Amino acid sequence: MKNKYEIRNSSENLIFSCDDFIECYDFLGASVCYLFAFIGVSEQNINLIMDEEIYSIKSDQFADKFVDYFRFRVQKIIKSHNVLYAKLYISGGMYRSGA
Repeated sequence: MKNKYEIRNSSENLIFSCDDFIECYDFLGASVCYLFAFIGVSEQNINLIMDEEIYSIKSDQFADKFVDYFRFRVQKIIKSHNVLYAKLYISGGMYRSGA
């Protein structure tokens, strides 16, 4: 992997890759969806992101130990220069909010 993280759809197609991602605080307090900032984003297939699709974050840091860092559905995306903000519903994986 060129970047640390790859975001893939349920068919394992690469949607985009990024250098890092940060969980942003949930100001709404809903605890159902989470806001993330993906940093150093490649411009592969970001426009293909759909609400009902399940995506996963894969990392070369965990290639031998974990298949998915976590799985999620996308509620909303906001593109900025080199950063992608995404409101996500997390549906499984090893990720723990706020950890």
